[in-house]
Amino acid sequence: MSRAVKEFMTQEYKSSFEGLEHCVFVNFANLTAEDSGMLRGRLAEREMELRVIRNNLARRAFEDVGISGVGEFFEGRIAVITGGNDAIEIAKTIKDLTKDIKGEVIQLRAGVLEREVFGPDRVQLLATMPGRTELMQRIVGLILSPAQRVVSLATSPMSRVASQIREIAAKGEEAG
Repeated sequence: MSRAVKEFMTQEYKSSFEGLEHCVFVNFANLTAEDSGMLRGRLAEREMELRVIRNNLARRAFEDVGISGVGEFFEGRIAVITGGNDAIEIAKTIKDLTKDIKGEVIQLRAGVLEREVFGPDRVQLLATMPGRTELMQRIVGLILSPAQRVVSLATSPMSRVASQIREIAAKGEEAG
């Protein structure tokens, strides 16, 4: 590959990865063309994209955009997966989608979450964590739970008192 082509590709990577907050890198050397097409389609359904990268050129581009250390995990056929809400969602998606593919053909190599680089072990851990949406739902539930209890406790005795008053009033009207 000529120097000019390498420079062009490196600039293309830089412009693509500038401002990138999260992504996951996978080694998919043993993936068949059929499985690769299926994987790309399923990722696209979830608004994610798999892009094959040239290791040395991508290593330079990531260094230039301020994400250092990710290049040490580039070994074999590497692809970067971008999109989704965060790296946790991407890692979970890859974990789920690889269940449909025979064998261990996709390896999680590295991840970037809020511009911090994670190795394969931590990316595996990310795949087991609840995602951003799920965490926000839990937080809202925790915030609302005490308020719901207070409202139910406050209204429960009041409803009993109101019902007793209605009964007394009804007996008073019957009596006269």
